[in-house]
Amino acid sequence: MDHVDNYTMDNYTTLPFASPPINKTLYIGFLFAVLIIGMIANTSLIWLVATVRDLRTPPSVLLTNQSIGDLCFLGFSMIPQLVDALVPGYNQQPWLCHLNHFTYFTSFAVSALSLMAISIERYCAIVIPLKFRMIRSLRTTSAACGFIWLLASTFGAYAVSATESASERCTYPYEQLSFRIYFMFQLIFLYVVPVLCMTVFYGICARHLLRKEIRTSGTDNARVRVAINLMVITLVFSLCWLPHYIYYSWFLFFFDFKIFGTRSMYLFRASRSGLYYFASCINPIILYAMSSSFRRHFIRKVTCFVAHREAQESSQLSGRTYTALTHQHVSNVIHKNNVPGHKESRESCEIQMDKMGKYCHKEEEQALRCPRCILEDGV
Repeated sequence: MDHVDNYTMDNYTTLPFASPPINKTLYIGFLFAVLIIGMIANTSLIWLVATVRDLRTPPSVLLTNQSIGDLCFLGFSMIPQLVDALVPGYNQQPWLCHLNHFTYFTSFAVSALSLMAISIERYCAIVIPLKFRMIRSLRTTSAACGFIWLLASTFGAYAVSATESASERCTYPYEQLSFRIYFMFQLIFLYVVPVLCMTVFYGICARHLLRKEIRTSGTDNARVRVAINLMVITLVFSLCWLPHYIYYSWFLFFFDFKIFGTRSMYLFRASRSGLYYFASCINPIILYAMSSSFRRHFIRKVTCFVAHREAQESSQLSGRTYTALTHQHVSNVIHKNNVPGHKESRESCEIQMDKMGKYCHKEEEQALRCPRCILEDGV
């Protein structure tokens, strides 16, 4: 295949396109924004679940597993693409080329399989809770996460073996039958099957919850909210990755240079690339926006962390002891910002800092240990 493109917008393809019809600076700015937001959002979700015991539920652990996959996807796929866009003609080293392709497919598979596993777990928790109660433990969920990464790595392994890194650009053997078969496996097992599973299981869960005439406890109401959050995440995943699979199915099986060299197709290609990167940063934002529990813990953590930093700086300026000043400052900041559960937060901070004072003798050691004391409030 003759490559006549002047600029490509994927870090792993070399396709025959006309000159870019869209503003390159605008596209790079969009990628930078998605990268920064995605890194912050996914890292904060992982940090929150790791430090708040109440949030370590099976669906939260699986969502954290997906966030780890999204972080890898952003780091190993988007950053090389940004470098390629900023430095035209940049050629990756062969080992880096293989690593990017392996991480790209592995991390995407982790996201898709994690979402499918969440739908199965929610079905077991809502529809048949008694039969699978023993299976729905954190140990089992952690084992499932490990299995997901193992299974996802098999999709990345082929990409490593098939990548043609010896050529001018790091690309795939699109013309070979083996790659087309691989793409069909990916389409079926990483998109069609997960989306069908999520649609069916969440549909059954919604029907089961809506058929209950009276919900006597808050458990069912909480499950309804969780199910709605996860259905929104599923919808976003489906819509963001659909253009990617439409594009590649069209390209691999119905390629026409007259169509793929047009401005409209270039815009479609750029849009589908931006959408699947967008999908890697939006899930934690959806969770914070729709889940009051995650939002409450996040605000409380950030507020206490800011209070700790301000108290540490004030203690250095005033010469007062760090612990005594932190008692007063944390209490004032939590009350001032009207943090949910601020009374309990203040008492928890003070009690735990008193306990920590018995073991911390140096101010530097206290500065490292006391943030955890403050951040553990309400858990």
